[in-house]
Amino acid sequence: MWNRTGSVAEPELGDMELVLEQGTLGGQRYPRQPGRFQGPFILDHFCFDDAELQYHPKYNHPDQIASIARIAFERLVSTRRPLVVRIVGYADSVGGGPYNRELGLARARQVAKHLRNILIPMLNRRGLRIPVGGIVTSAGESSPVADNRTREGRARNRRVVVSLEFQSNGAGAGGASPAPSTPMPGVQRESEASGYRFNCAGNCPLPGGIAECRRVYRADLAQAIKMARKAARMVANPTQRVGDIYQRIFGHRPNRPVPWAGNARSGSITVKRLRLAASALEKGFFPIACGPCDGFPNANALTTVDGPRTRIEICENYWSNTDRSIRAGILIHETLHAYFEFINDQRDADTPTTVRRTNAHCYEALVMLLHGITPDDTDTTMCRDTPS
Repeated sequence: MWNRTGSVAEPELGDMELVLEQGTLGGQRYPRQPGRFQGPFILDHFCFDDAELQYHPKYNHPDQIASIARIAFERLVSTRRPLVVRIVGYADSVGGGPYNRELGLARARQVAKHLRNILIPMLNRRGLRIPVGGIVTSAGESSPVADNRTREGRARNRRVVVSLEFQSNGAGAGGASPAPSTPMPGVQRESEASGYRFNCAGNCPLPGGIAECRRVYRADLAQAIKMARKAARMVANPTQRVGDIYQRIFGHRPNRPVPWAGNARSGSITVKRLRLAASALEKGFFPIACGPCDGFPNANALTTVDGPRTRIEICENYWSNTDRSIRAGILIHETLHAYFEFINDQRDADTPTTVRRTNAHCYEALVMLLHGITPDDTDTTMCRDTPS
């Protein structure tokens, strides 16, 4: 949380979620007021699939943020008006909508953290007690400012937009309560994450009915989150064993540079995807339901990727797996489909260049092997049938 009011001690950064709710700051309500804005300030050219600030001579994000902090500080000193900082993260069009929203949010959080660490100490050194709050949100791949079909266009769309909104000192005092502050167009607040979503009405094959399916699924969900995060930690700091398993799955070591990702390590990309899958499961990004999986009698689960209507169906075969870790692997597999629309199941005639890094079977097999579990034959076969 970032919310400084009066003489209250500096708050912890926490998760940098929505920290100014319904236009409220320091117990007062502040509507958006035209004519009191500065910005927007645009920080673009974030690296592909990355949220870290850039120190490039031409795109030096820390220098840009320091300039924004100085502008905000000077205006706060001269006006003494409460300040609302709106920080919106964006992504290019590569990847799925949920993934790009999370990536945009991660970029916005980085900027928010850096800006706060500059601005708040400046105010404290001057002994100023002016309410300062921030809204950190993501618009994902929406509202592109350049052509996503070109490399330069995608780089410009990988951006964070910062706006400074100086409020009226008398806002919210007496009289009718003003309308609450609203997000910028196209922005989805992180607080809208739906949490646990599971519906098994009428399709639970377990003897205990819906209650038993719900109980088993909750345990599977917790196991999937735990396994994805542990696998991510292992790949982030690979031992010889982990490196060998990684090479067995992906055909190379985790420290191999990946040209399409700015020569980032292959393992770092896998770590991000596993962590985001765990986050999606934990926050309930996608609704999960029991069956009926019509037309796929041998499937464990199915994912229908359809923008905001993306959903995961758990098929009857899922419940026949007696090992909770196997069921957890299935949940990770399907979440990767839902989160990253370009991650599929296998090489096919329409996508002859499909590689293992876009195959959910490979990630599921990796997680299983890292935990000492023998993967399903389908996972190893479907992964090896694609090129490295």
